[in-house]
Amino acid sequence: MVNEKKSHGQGSINVEVNSNGVGKYRAQVMLGNDDCGKPRRFSRTFASRKQAQQYLRDLEVQHRNGVLGNPNRVTLMEAIEMLLESKEGKRAPKTIYEYRVEARRYIAPTLGKMMLKDVTVLVLEHYYASLNQMKKGGAPLSASVQSHIRTLLNQTFKDAAKRKLVGVNENPCVHVRPEPAKRHQPKSWSECAFTEEETTQFLKKTKDDRWSVIFSLVVRSGLRNGEACGLKWEDIDFASAVLHVRRTRSLVGGRPVEGPPKSRTSIRDIPLSPYLLTMLKEHQVGQRLEANYAGWPNNGYVFTTTRGKPLELGVVLKQMHRLCDLAGVPRKRVHDLRHTFATLALANSPMQAAVSRVLGHSRLSLTLDRYQSVFERERRAAVASLDHVLSMDR
Repeated sequence: MVNEKKSHGQGSINVEVNSNGVGKYRAQVMLGNDDCGKPRRFSRTFASRKQAQQYLRDLEVQHRNGVLGNPNRVTLMEAIEMLLESKEGKRAPKTIYEYRVEARRYIAPTLGKMMLKDVTVLVLEHYYASLNQMKKGGAPLSASVQSHIRTLLNQTFKDAAKRKLVGVNENPCVHVRPEPAKRHQPKSWSECAFTEEETTQFLKKTKDDRWSVIFSLVVRSGLRNGEACGLKWEDIDFASAVLHVRRTRSLVGGRPVEGPPKSRTSIRDIPLSPYLLTMLKEHQVGQRLEANYAGWPNNGYVFTTTRGKPLELGVVLKQMHRLCDLAGVPRKRVHDLRHTFATLALANSPMQAAVSRVLGHSRLSLTLDRYQSVFERERRAAVASLDHVLSMDR
């Protein structure tokens, strides 16, 4: 038996190995007091250390929220917070932050203080119907925000069922068919991109600038701004010509935070072209010389300030605008370079699924829907082809 003790209130994990060499993990913790004033002990055995650790974390959250041992007294907002805390470290910090903001803004005022068991199908039907009347910045809630809210509520009840806070089959969300949100025709992301001529001009005019490397990488690989800022040299395999996307930097509540990419499909490997390999190798040499001359420590980031610190997204945008002005092209967001990559790659490559995977999209249909204007020429050609097939002059 191996005992992994933690500090008081966080419990311990005992590793028990049977005669067959199979290990089990017993999580134990003492939290709060029972009705007689004696410390309450919680204990449970799991097949993996990860499950045991999650059990201890869940108990600590319930204890902090005052619902430990009383699953019927959990409010909806408390259950939402338990869910979001369990996702920390697994989802991008910005994603967790945005869900918290939406919960506090659109769920808490009406449903937040309700006991979880009191949020019935009828309550949710009325609530979903009211979403179309809610405002964000003076405008109706977008379809995407309403979808986020419904997803959050559904995941909250599923998570509560796992924690035995409500009955296993008591997820009211599965019985509610919400009123469709008023959708607007989505804007093609290609409209945000540079044209091919503008892209070439931007890259040529700025190639000697210190900041050109990060923008050249983004427009040639489809990285998100935060993914580029969070990139480390250990993520680049020069031998295999592959870039591993494993983290992102983002602003959460005005503060820079580093964490995993925004979704599972965002964790991906991007092949590097010979041009990018050469560019990154030269940049690495230049960075080392700069660090040795300035005397700042090597923190492992591919892109840094002149003092060796990780880049902040606002600074990168400012430099992007400066280089746009220098190149004589319209000012764009850094993220628009990603749209430029997608637009040019889809227009010049028949392998649409490969482009979608490089972008880290969850499904090909998302890529094709959002870059639909790229295929305008192909659509016209497809329709025009029938003029020949169905010619009346033959």
